[in-house]
Parts: sequence; structure tokens; C-alpha cells
Amino acid sequence: MRTRLGLEVRCDRLGEEAAVATELKDIPWERLRLKVVFTLYPLNCFEGGAEGALAHKINIEPHWLMYDWVKIARAILSSWSEQYIRWLRERFGPVDAVKIVG
Repeated sequence: MRTRLGLEVRCDRLGEEAAVATELKDIPWERLRLKVVFTLYPLNCFEGGAEGALAHKINIEPHWLMYDWVKIARAILSSWSEQYIRWLRERFGPVDAVKIVG
């Protein structure tokens, strides 16, 4: 999934201003927790704002390397992107969102 979001945030501040840290439960397995940071990676800058790609950062424990992190990362983005966009709207107001399929 590729999602681009436009905000009225300076391009050089987009990654920091749009970042939110959270802890997900039962990922990658039941009773485990995973710390995740959702943010936007700047793609296009324009006067008064920026367009960014939805991204997330995950730090994993070395003994968790056996899990399929590509699938887990894709599932996290897919299931949490709407909640992240809602958080952005609460923080910044209107958010332009485009989902690129292909």
C-alpha cells in the first residue's frame, strides 16, 4: 500500500511534526508488544506545506528475527493507517490523502 498525505507543515519539519509513537499489542505474537513510530517521509514540498509518504519505523529484538517482518510491517500499515490519519486530522486539521494503487 502506498499512501501520500498532504499537510500544512513545513517540508523540513514534516517527519518530526507528523511522528507519533505507539505500542502495539499482540505483535508479532500474542502477549508480545511492539513499539512503532508512524510518520511521513517528505516527497514534495510546496508553499505552506508538504506531501509525504506514510511510513513507520520498527525496532525489533534480535531474537525476533525469525518472524516475517515484511508481512508484519505491511499488516501494521494496512490496519493502522486510518487511525494515524485521524490523529493527523486532530493535530493539524484537514489532511489531503491519496492512496496509490498499482
